[in-house]
Amino acid sequence: MASVMLTWAGTIGSISSPAPALCPDAQALRRHRQAVLQLAAQHGLSQIRVTPSGRLLLSVAENRTYVDIANFDASVEEAVGVAVESVPDGVLKNEGRSEDLDQATPL
Repeated sequence: MASVMLTWAGTIGSISSPAPALCPDAQALRRHRQAVLQLAAQHGLSQIRVTPSGRLLLSVAENRTYVDIANFDASVEEAVGVAVESVPDGVLKNEGRSEDLDQATPL
């Protein structure tokens, strides 16, 4: 059995990691923030957050469905020129969720 030794070459103290760099799609979504937020409201979506990979994490009103999310995605693509993948924030309860969802920040 091989052993591995890890060494630390730094100081002990508070650790703050920089925010992950945003992909070009995420940057475009931020540039068109007002349009995206307006479209979200029209589709019953709120608390829009963007992941470093450009996915949108959002809250869905109780009376809305996945069809509303799909229509929102299509509306954003048409308005902003960026294909998006929206994920309802209910997936945050799943243990096997994608790590980038935990890094989502408000749009």
